[in-house]
Order: sequence, then structure tokens, then C-alpha cells
Amino acid sequence: SKQIKSNLIPHVELQKEGEALVKFEDLSSLSRVMRQSHDIIRNEEGRDPAESFDEMSKLLFAKMKDERDVKNKGKRDREFRIKTDKRGKIIDTIGSVADRVRKLFEEAKKDFPKIYAEVESKTARKLVSINLKDNTIYQIVGIIEPYTLLETGVDKHGIDIKGAMFEIFLKGTFRGPLGQFFTPREIIDFMIGVVDPKDNEAILDPGCGSGGFLIGAMRKVWSDLHEKYIQGKIDDLEEQKKSYAENKLFGMDINERLAWVAKMNMVFHGDGHGGIVHSNTLTITTRNKALVTQKYDVVLTNPPFGSKINDLKILSDTRFKEISRTKLTEVLFLALCINLLKSYGRLGIVLPDSILTNPSLKSVRDYIKKETIVKAVVSLPQKTFMAYGSGVKVSLLFLEKKNPADPYHEQGHVFMAIAENIGYDATGRATDKNDMPRILEEYHKFEEKHYKR
Repeated sequence: SKQIKSNLIPHVELQKEGEALVKFEDLSSLSRVMRQSHDIIRNEEGRDPAESFDEMSKLLFAKMKDERDVKNKGKRDREFRIKTDKRGKIIDTIGSVADRVRKLFEEAKKDFPKIYAEVESKTARKLVSINLKDNTIYQIVGIIEPYTLLETGVDKHGIDIKGAMFEIFLKGTFRGPLGQFFTPREIIDFMIGVVDPKDNEAILDPGCGSGGFLIGAMRKVWSDLHEKYIQGKIDDLEEQKKSYAENKLFGMDINERLAWVAKMNMVFHGDGHGGIVHSNTLTITTRNKALVTQKYDVVLTNPPFGSKINDLKILSDTRFKEISRTKLTEVLFLALCINLLKSYGRLGIVLPDSILTNPSLKSVRDYIKKETIVKAVVSLPQKTFMAYGSGVKVSLLFLEKKNPADPYHEQGHVFMAIAENIGYDATGRATDKNDMPRILEEYHKFEEKHYKR
């Protein structure tokens, strides 16, 4: 059917009632539309990148709600649109469009109550509602309405288009002081490849930030489940994927806004948000007790570095008694991760090199050797986190929790590697040099030779 040009929204084509929505065929087309929308928020509202990201996420959340209702609840027509008559004349007002979008957002929150259940502080209250002028909402609806987010899946290269788009905007948003919460996908994919989570294993990130490790694990396990489905080993692929996302993925973060971002990130990647909790991981509270009193098959994390804990309640916790005198946040996180592992459980953690080399931290290394088997140490270049506000030299440490009842579960060979190139430069721009895939290949050969039981 013929598309109608709007005289209120320059260069945007509106669709007639009942006209099919268009899938995004690749990441570049979706990113282009998202950039146009971000530009409108910047120009009309004067918002910084983080605020624009928040508002755009809420608008996309409302649109996905609208599409789900049309598909699953028998709703006759979409609400996230600028309505026209049969001749293509706009019959909507700016205010009515904005009111419908705000209503959709409020209804979407009821469908995913856990996303907003913990948004309590005054600083985060703005997350619970759309904070844009009517005209801004109207313009963005005009740009986005012809497309379907719900039906947009993977491109011809197998890339999850919605998920990759969300990551791109996360990467652009979380810089400077917020950069510590963003772990580059190249590092995430490598660490996921080493610990190799399975669909029957529970995984935790106790400092989950924007949710990158949990999404990486979900991507990997869903890919494995798809292979099993093709091979006829499982019957209901979607049910298996849903069950894994809802029951095996867990995360915590002390930053209220980041916990919200992680949940939204999970929803845009396909769900799994229900296991994420806003809490101080180092303390046991009513909110996180269910998570910090169980054991996990896999723990993956990029903990906060460089600060010290002075809270006596935390320092006197028996879980940290052997290393608490260091007071270092990263050391306490390391001890917590080890404590949360089942016997034979695997840990992948990003740590500053000082933990591995500083003579004054020998007690920490002794604790690691006492409690775990060191499987691998991979040194990363100085530039690894420079684009995200940190120049700390780090390594990736991979451990396996010892089983005291197994006399044969002892330290063996340790895989060690130095990565000079990681797929991006100090500014975060992608390069064609990446040592990580080759190192991962060599690690799997090493593991097959020395550790396969």
C-alpha cells in the first residue's frame, strides 16, 4: 500500500492502518533509525547521552509492548503510531500520540514488574516514567512506527540485530566514570568461551553492570540449544530457551540505574531479566539473600577496582576472614566469587595485575591456591579499558573450585597467554587485529590435553 508523507515530521513516511510493519534487515538500518531518534532527543530536550539512552530505551519498551499485544492479545491495531484516515490525512494530535505512548509504557511496566520493582531512590525515580515533551515523542514515533522490533531477529551473518544495537548505544553511553560498568564484547566472548556454560548450569555475575556477561552466556547457551534442536535432541526450542533465561541467569549490582539498564538489556536480547537484583553484593540483605546463599556452576564478573572497603560489617564477615585485611574491593569480590561456587564450579574474573604480582598481596594468592585450581591466566594490554575510563593493567583469571573430598582434584598445569591485540584500540574503535580467538583456540587444546576427565 501507498505510504503517506507527514507534513509535520519532515522526511518521515507514515503507514496506513493495517499495513504490515517492516523488519530491520541488518544492524546498520536499525542503528540509523536509532541515531535519528537520539538526535531528536538531543536537539529538542538538550539531554546528555545517558539520559537520551534511558528515554530511548523506554520508548522502545513501549513499542515492543504494542507489538506484543497486537500479536498475542488480539488487539486490532497498533497504538504506537500516528494515525491517518483512509486518504492518508493525519487525524492525530501531538498530544494524543504522546498520551498513548505513555499509557503503553505504563502497561509494559506491569508486564515486566521486576524491571521497576527496585527503582526506589530519588535519583532513579525518573526511570519510572517517560520524561520527554509531547512533540519529542511524536517525532520519534513517526520515525520508528513503520518498523517491527518484535519480528526483527538475526541478520544474514547470524548477528542478533536488536541486541547488537542496544550494545552499540550502551558502549557510546558508558564512558568516563560510567565506563567501569561496561565490559567490551571481545572480552566477554573470550571469557564465555573459556568457562563454557551449559544449559543446565546456573551462572552468576555479582557485579553485573549492564549485564554483558549474562547476555553473553545466554547467547552461547541458546546457540547450543539450537544445535540440539537441529539434531533432534530437544523438542521445544523456544520453551528450553525461555526456561534457561528465567531460571539459570543471575546478577547483582550496587548501582540502582545499572541494575535497571541490565534488566532492559536482557529484555531486548530476549529476556532473562528476572534474576537481576539491585543490591550491595558484599552484604547479605533481604533483597539478595536468595542469591548469595546458594551455589553456582559458573561465576563471571568484572568487579570494581581500586577502592577500599571500610564497612566493619563487611570486613568481619566470615566469608572474607582470610583476606579482609587488604580491604580491597576487588579482593573481597574475588573471595565472594570463590565462596559462591559449587565444587568444580568455574570462575572467570577480570583483575588488576597487582593481585597476581604485588608481594604485599601474597596472602591473596595463597588463598586462591588453597581454595581453587588455577586453570588459566591471560594478560591483557594496557589499552583494554582506556576507552571506558580506566588505564589499569589487567589480566583474566580462570579458576575451578576445589572439592576437598576428591583427593585427585589437585593443581595441575596452568595455561598462560599474553594478548597484545584485542580487536579494538585505546579509543574503542574496532581494528582487524585480535589475538583473543587464537588464544581461546589454544586454551581449548590445552584443556583437552590436561584437564578432560
